[in-house]
Amino acid sequence: TLRDQIDDLTRIRSGGHAVAEQSQRRGIAHLEAGRRLLAIDELQRAKVGWFSGEAMSNSLRVMTLLSNCYADLGLALAARYYAAGATYLGLHTDDDDVRALTPGAAFQLVRMQAAGGELISSLAMTQQALGLHFALETNPTDFDAHPLLQAVLAEGGIGLAIVRRLAPELVTMTEGLVETWPLAREDRDAVLSLESGHDSAWMTMDEAALMDRLEVELGRSPLEDVGPARTHVWSALGVEWTLTCANDRETVAAAFGLGSVLQVIQVELAHVELLVVPGKVVLDVELG
Repeated sequence: TLRDQIDDLTRIRSGGHAVAEQSQRRGIAHLEAGRRLLAIDELQRAKVGWFSGEAMSNSLRVMTLLSNCYADLGLALAARYYAAGATYLGLHTDDDDVRALTPGAAFQLVRMQAAGGELISSLAMTQQALGLHFALETNPTDFDAHPLLQAVLAEGGIGLAIVRRLAPELVTMTEGLVETWPLAREDRDAVLSLESGHDSAWMTMDEAALMDRLEVELGRSPLEDVGPARTHVWSALGVEWTLTCANDRETVAAAFGLGSVLQVIQVELAHVELLVVPGKVVLDVELG
């Protein structure tokens, strides 16, 4: 209540952007203290407050923070949603400050796809993200200056190793995707070999250890985007939610749109004392 009164007074005296700045500072403070639910509440306020022409770059930065917050809570669809939103805004703007943030948003989307079990999709999206990086970044070939680029390439190497170990029938297609990345072959091979080379940990550990590590680090199949149907599972409000749909572009877009909005709402409801009976919910999405 006190916060809302302070924000109302700030809005009267200094305008909505000043309120957004206060919300962003509070959100980052909550995040640094490990209070993710409170951080999301404040960052959502900041995102809305910054969402105007002259401050859109700030809103895009907050969307990336929100994406990380939802990912930390295991809500991969909401994390993907905000990363995609930030990427979309960057691609459809005439503002140079916003456009400069597009490569980072695209890399975030690649990482959130992988975190949500869309390994093949993330490897395909990497081509576009790298294209944006080389088109818009200053010193794009200085890998040390771009830690997010390094993370995406390293995770791409892990993804390639996982395919080689668990789905050899997909290796040719996956390696074909990697071949399209706009990198010099020697640079690409040097980075990928760290994780997917014959002597790397991902290639040498036994399959049981590999599956245990994926369970701990991912909590789901890394290849959810392969096959005729999609199944995505998450936990929220004491309920295990399962989203299923046919694996075609239009149906997945509708299903993931529904799932991402549900996850955002579930975080908002976490602030409310709900009498929710623990159980399981299955959502089977079809287009009609």
